[in-house]
Amino acid sequence: MSIWGARAQENDDASDWLSEFEDAPDIAQINDALDGVLSAPPSEYLEVTECAVAVAAATVVARICGLPIANDVVGSETGAVLSNLAKKLAPGARSSLIRRSLQSLVPVQDPLRSELCELMMEDADFGRLWRQHMDELKNGLEAVYQRLELR
Repeated sequence: MSIWGARAQENDDASDWLSEFEDAPDIAQINDALDGVLSAPPSEYLEVTECAVAVAAATVVARICGLPIANDVVGSETGAVLSNLAKKLAPGARSSLIRRSLQSLVPVQDPLRSELCELMMEDADFGRLWRQHMDELKNGLEAVYQRLELR
């Protein structure tokens, strides 16, 4: 895998998944990507591909929620499709999607479980940028989740 940046779409695996997603965007693809991490036993070491794809999917969820951090994760045409999907999602389905996205980010950020985290943290400056991006993603999703849960 080639990594050229700290953002979700700045590595080959995530970029490939996003390209496929843009061909036919739907919620099932997002859930499948999140399942790659969520279905793994807690003791399993997660390969870089499934981690990168889960982060990309969580970033797409952030885009569905209208978070600015995710504005450039997909093109404008797919963004319009996601906006329509967002309008059709029941609050419970949206809440579940956000919760699953947040849950998937936990093992991805664990250097003892995640090859992606391990690779990102090899360089202190790069690791700092990646952690910052992951924190922004997580905090944004948590804020949206809290608003939904308070309704």
